[in-house]
Order: sequence, then C-alpha cells, then structure tokens
Amino acid sequence: MITMAKTRKEKIYSDDDMSLAINAVKSGKSLRQVAKGFNIPFSTLRSRCNGTYDSTTTKGPCPVLTKEEEDGLAKWMIHRGICGYPQTKEQLLDSVQIICKNLKKKTPFINNRPSRRWYNSFCKRHKELLSLRTRKKLTKKRVTVTEKALRDWFKEIANHLESKKLLNINPTRIFNLDERAFFLASNTDNFIVKKGQKVVSNLCNDDKFCLTTLLTCNTEGQMPPGLIMFKGVKLPANITKFLPNSFVAGKSDSGWITGKSFYDYIVNIFYPWCVTNKIEFPVILYVDGRSSHLTLPLSKFCFDKQIELISLYPDATYLMQPLDVALFKPLEKAYKDSLMDWCQDHSGESLNKENFGTVLCKALNRLDLKKIMNNGFQVSGLYPFSADAINYTKLLGCTSEENDDKNEDAAQNNSSNTHANFFENQIEHETLDLFKKSAITGVWSGLEKDRGLYEFWLKTCVNGNSSSSKFNIQQTNISDSLHPLSKKENIEMHEVPDKTTMISKVDESDMPLSKFVLSYNILNNDNNIR
Repeated sequence: MITMAKTRKEKIYSDDDMSLAINAVKSGKSLRQVAKGFNIPFSTLRSRCNGTYDSTTTKGPCPVLTKEEEDGLAKWMIHRGICGYPQTKEQLLDSVQIICKNLKKKTPFINNRPSRRWYNSFCKRHKELLSLRTRKKLTKKRVTVTEKALRDWFKEIANHLESKKLLNINPTRIFNLDERAFFLASNTDNFIVKKGQKVVSNLCNDDKFCLTTLLTCNTEGQMPPGLIMFKGVKLPANITKFLPNSFVAGKSDSGWITGKSFYDYIVNIFYPWCVTNKIEFPVILYVDGRSSHLTLPLSKFCFDKQIELISLYPDATYLMQPLDVALFKPLEKAYKDSLMDWCQDHSGESLNKENFGTVLCKALNRLDLKKIMNNGFQVSGLYPFSADAINYTKLLGCTSEENDDKNEDAAQNNSSNTHANFFENQIEHETLDLFKKSAITGVWSGLEKDRGLYEFWLKTCVNGNSSSSKFNIQQTNISDSLHPLSKKENIEMHEVPDKTTMISKVDESDMPLSKFVLSYNILNNDNNIR
C-alpha cells in the first residue's frame, strides 16, 4: 500500500490578523469565537494572549545565528558585491563556520560548517536582499587593465590612507602577502651522463605534486612565519617535527588555502608576530585583488586590530604585487638550487613534504630580502606611494585580437538587427506602435489575444537586442542609486565561480570610503565576532 507523505500546514493568517484577534480577546470576546472568526488555531491564539510566545518567535529549533549576526552577514555580502567582489556560497559558509567556532556555539553541523539546508534557508530569509546570479565570464583581453584604472586606484587609496594618516609611515609597517606553489620534484631537464646514453631517467616522487605556501614580507625584508598548506584532516607528526621556526603548517581537505586557514593565519601568526616584533600599529597589508579567502570575521578582526587590509587592483598583480614583481622569480631559482643541494646531500633521494620547509627556508636565506623587497615595493608604487612608479608600458594594450573581437561583436549585432527588423516588418504598424507604447509604460494595454505576440517581440527585439529597436526605453540602473562607489566607474567583471551571490540593496552608512579597503566593522553593535 502506498502511503502519502503528510503535508505540513502553513499559517494562513497574517500578523495583522493576529494583532486584531488579540485586541478582540482583550476587549472581552470569546477566545474560541475570535480564533474561528480570524481563522487562527485556538492553541496558537491562546499562547499569544497568555504571553507564552511573542510576535518574534518562529517555528522550528533555535537558529544557529541571531538575527543581528545574519543581518551583519547579509550587509557584508552586499558591500563586497557592490565593490565588484561578490561572495560565493563557500565564502559565506567559511564566515559562518568561523563565527560559530569563535563564539563557541553549539551547532548541529559537522565541524561547525553549515549544511546545504541551512544555506537554502538563509537565502530564503534574506531573499529581499540577496539572490543568486551567474557572473559573465570574460576573456583576459576583455578585462585589460588600463593606465587610467590604475591611476584611479592609486588616487582612491591615497585618499583613504591620507584620511587615516598612513600615507607616509615607517616602511616596517607596510606588508604584502601572496601565495605560491612549489613543486617537490626538480624540473631540471639537462644532466651530464655517459656519452652515447640514449635514455636519461631521474627517479623522483610525483613530479606534479606541489605545496601551496603563503608568504608575507614588509618593505624592509622582515618576514613573519610563512604558511605551508598540507592536504588531509590531520598533520603527521613528522611534518611538525622537521618544520623550521620560519614556517607554520596548515591543513585543509584540498591542500589549498581556505577562508578559515587564511583567517587563522592572520589571527594566530601575522598579528602576534607584529606584536612580538614591536611593529607599530596601524599596519598596511596589501593582498591580491582576486583573493577569495576574505571572510566577515577577518574584516572585523583587521578593523579591531588596526590592520588596514587593502586589495590591489584586480588582474594587475604582475605590476603592483611586490612579492610577485621582485621576490618570487629569484626565490624559485634559489629554491631550485637548494633542492638540488638537498638531493645531493641525501644520496639522490627525492624531496618529501616533511623536509620541504627546510629546503624553502634555505632558499630564502640565500636571498637579500631587504634589497629585493625595497626594490619590489618601490617598483610597485606602494612605497613610496606613487602612481608614477608603475611601468605602464608593460600593460596589455589593445591587440589585433581585441579589434577582431569588436568586429565580430559588430557583425553579430548587425545579424541580430536584420532578424529583428524582419520580424517587426511582419507586424502591422498600429500593432507595432502599441507594442512600443506598452514597452515604455511597462504595462500591456492591448487586446489579450495579442499579449503572447507582444511578449515575444519584447523578448526578441527589445530585451534581447536593444540596439535593433527604433526607440529607447529609459531604464534605471538600481545599483547606481545604492552607493556612491557604483557611480564612479563601471566595475570590471572578472571570471568568478558560478552561482555567485549578487546584491540588490545596501545601507551605505556602514561602508568604508574605498571599495578596495577590506578591513571594516560592518557590525557596529556586535563586538563578539572575532
């Protein structure tokens, strides 16, 4: 016998009905009669009248986060979306996981990481503010960085630093952070062997295995302990045993840096190191503009501890990232030499992950970090802070391929125009005029039998091909009315993961002056999320 699943009855009364019913009971009317008249369950009305439950009580178990905490998350996601850095589902879950851990909340989640059901419910609770959108993926030549964009970035950040009195500070207070992958197998292809030997083999471990390392350095070459990420749930004892003091070990399921591991590094490694070495606060920490490791607790922690977390301009790290510009290339060469030395000292053994930190530490010791980083920050225009220090000749200019793209787009538009014009020519002039008037007002004012044709015309000739239309429909860009940052320039769209959380509303009073400033306290009345 097939049993039908029971359907839960949702409330069919409004909050206004409940208020009227409570007032009716207070005026002396029968509780049961009022419940029947307003179609409210008797037990529900009795509980509300007795004060057992109030209007803010919701059904189901107690929420994991309070309303204030969830509203803070929504505000943070809104702000990042307006600034051109929309947050993904994973970044939201990372933030919630860190909040639950820091506040020692008891949750039904595995490792305090919210489930898919919680995520779906969160989106429903904030459906008026947040929605899911798939960002358009743009090729590299369509997001070419321009000199004007970089100079605008320097101007915007200079204004922010000037307002904080951080424009001309001691260079030991200016840091850059970036991650790099290092292979455990040597990529040397040339070896000296016996003349005539046809096949040259070099025994090694997996030649594609690499470890992600997070390095931080200031203008004077001072380097806090770096973070080496390992794959797995637990760290083997040998890794921590052989790891030098200049590095710390982190772990994740994928072996990559996550929002949680990045937060732990800033909180437990970078900040204590600055305090121990008597680095004066506030400090400036420049990070990659495309980093996906930002979480709400990190933004608040940096704000509370006077760490100015500033995003470099996206897709311009090859010009503006001091570590990328000056350090990584000589470090890779030094690492290669140190790796060869280690293999020779160990009778040709392949480097394992337990000894990786030792080899990388020796590679760093081969370099004059102060000279390298002084040059790197200067060439990047970050210290001294100057837009003129950038070598703009290295910018990717408008190539012939880009011109070909423009021609191709124009050809596609012409093709679309042809089809749209052909379709409109098949419609009577009076009907077409009515279509255009309805499109302007937004309300169909014609016969019901023509509604289907109107909607098809609207989708094909107006929404799908606005350039083919013989009239202009004025549309208001909602995002332009939300926040002054969105009015300055069109935010460049970069390739991000699908199903990215996009934004529709925001309270601009809580936002920092610059969209590139990542450290702020969006939860003005909440001092617990750290």
